[in-house]
Amino acid sequence: MIPELRSRFNYEFTPEQYETLLRLLEDRCGTRVEYRIAETPVFLPQELLADMATEGAELTGCCGRVGAAAGGDTGVPVGVRLPGRP
Repeated sequence: MIPELRSRFNYEFTPEQYETLLRLLEDRCGTRVEYRIAETPVFLPQELLADMATEGAELTGCCGRVGAAAGGDTGVPVGVRLPGRP
């Protein structure tokens, strides 16, 4: 986190900008967002973002492997599983 950037953002952010953010999300999601949106972004150093992107790409690659999802089903409660999933 880069505290100086977050402080400046919070200081300059207005209620009108928050309303604009909500409208943008509603337009893109196609529905009203029914919970409070955290309008403060997290400002991270570029180096950390690059590391996170690399790790994310590696994790995504793991998900595409045959059988990778099978073990995950046991962690999902029966009442919230997708239709047709055991």
